[in-house]
Amino acid sequence: MKNAHGEEISLYEELTQGPVVLTFYRGGWCPFCSMQLRAYQGIMPDIQAIGAQLIAVSPQSPDNTLSQQEKESLTYQVLSDTEGLAAAQYNILYDVPSYIQEVMQNRFGLNLAEYNASDRWVLPVPATFMIDERAVIRSSYVNPDYMKRLEPQGIPKHTIVQTPDTVREGLFFLKEGKLRLYKLNKEGKQFTVAILKKGNMFGELESFSLGTSRVFIETMEDSFLCTMSERQFEWLMTRHPKLALKFLKSLSDRLNEQDEILEQLAFNDLRGRILHLLSMLSAKFGVDEGEYVRIDLPLSHQEIAKMLGVTREAVSVIMRKLVQEKVIKTGRISVRLAAERYPNVQSKNGTDWA
Repeated sequence: MKNAHGEEISLYEELTQGPVVLTFYRGGWCPFCSMQLRAYQGIMPDIQAIGAQLIAVSPQSPDNTLSQQEKESLTYQVLSDTEGLAAAQYNILYDVPSYIQEVMQNRFGLNLAEYNASDRWVLPVPATFMIDERAVIRSSYVNPDYMKRLEPQGIPKHTIVQTPDTVREGLFFLKEGKLRLYKLNKEGKQFTVAILKKGNMFGELESFSLGTSRVFIETMEDSFLCTMSERQFEWLMTRHPKLALKFLKSLSDRLNEQDEILEQLAFNDLRGRILHLLSMLSAKFGVDEGEYVRIDLPLSHQEIAKMLGVTREAVSVIMRKLVQEKVIKTGRISVRLAAERYPNVQSKNGTDWA
């Protein structure tokens, strides 16, 4: 196989330096592949810390490999397997069916054979292999669904992933976990403007904004993010109209949720704000348990206070009254809301909130 500069690289020679994480991807034209490679770039210090290296392989030409490596700022080796010989040795190579070839050329304007500087339309099934110094495969992940990849280690709980001063351009998709978006009031207290769950997104592009540039973003639990550039996002939106409609709905729901939170902050007393918050969280993260709906979040009085920008003591007073009125049940870090009193609350198994 050749690297981005056309130099021959031998996997066996690389293994003499230590273990290798070998990942096969389809090419720089695939947005899911680009997200995967950028995600792996983020864990390069962890890979190097155990004496290993990462090598990514695709059937694209060395010129396209060099272009992608520079564009994505990848510091690990990216190799070209233009005839698919290496992928074939791992039994993951396949010939692209003729009807898929037509779709790629007519709808996407992509001649895969030309892109790969080959006379064959071949692709690898996306796969990742962990190989030790003795060339023994210790772990593997192969999935014919090209949208699913082996994910690197996530972001630990209570990590600040963005501040108003560290906004990065791009879209960020939450694949696992939960994120809290908040601002600081004049007294320096936090108040929550949104909570994101799996499948939600945030970010800023040159062409439009998701309204998340002036907020702090913190993980509420171990989470995993994928990124997408503006070019890749536009490619997806223009070629997948149903996905574009889903994106617009998600954006609309997010804006409505933020408007409701700000309205409660401006016009309601603390009791009303707490009930509204619990109702909203129940609708978004609720688990139906019959008479009560359990909010599937760690919710201490301190955490609720942080979400509302008030003191823990003030929240505790209201929460005790709500328990006495049997509106809620509480544990050390759990809250259940009476379904009978709030029949509009739906569990997370029902309506999919954005």
